[in-house]
Amino acid sequence: MLTLRHQRGVSIIEIAIGLAIVGIGIAWAIPSYSVWMQNLQIRTMTESIVAGLQLARSEAISRNGRAEFILTNQDPSAAIAQTALDSLTDETGTSWMVRAFLPPGSATTYGYVTGRTGAEGSANATVLSGDAGFAGGLAAITFDGFGRLSRDGNGVLMNADGSAPIAKLCVKSNKLDSAHGARNLEINIGASGLVKMCDPVVTDATDPRRCLTPAPRCS
Repeated sequence: MLTLRHQRGVSIIEIAIGLAIVGIGIAWAIPSYSVWMQNLQIRTMTESIVAGLQLARSEAISRNGRAEFILTNQDPSAAIAQTALDSLTDETGTSWMVRAFLPPGSATTYGYVTGRTGAEGSANATVLSGDAGFAGGLAAITFDGFGRLSRDGNGVLMNADGSAPIAKLCVKSNKLDSAHGARNLEINIGASGLVKMCDPVVTDATDPRRCLTPAPRCS
């Protein structure tokens, strides 16, 4: 004999309990998600700058001439019309551009290679560039045909316009500090043209994420 079973629905109390559990889960997850998003923007900006530096270096090598990496707050594709480096550069610029000297021996004629606007996926990331002590307001690097940082006739590291090249860059969030979970990143540039992205809080000498240049660190 077939027995019919009564199907019991979900009560209002059970629905309320379920919604409360979901709400608690969301409230717990939001801070962690926010930190993750800020750190993702820091990494995205850092990786973009590293890619730009490496591209400028490879462009110089492939052309057997000089190429420049420039931090700027201008539209990279429009900025090429301005030939003076000091009218383009910004030590806190979140956009960057690469331009090559055309022909390679020229000092005043440039060809736009590529660039990136800082707001592309990294609206809350900020940049500080400078010398080994994060001072000096430096915002450009000229690479020579060997992929090294350009030097003057006396062997001093020097950009095409006579300014000093960037030695370090610090990338961090303008919404979150390191005390609240931000993982700042640093970029070191050696005289040989080597570009290294590193974690300034890592001190273990065997850890490949460790920064190789002396302090101060990105903070």
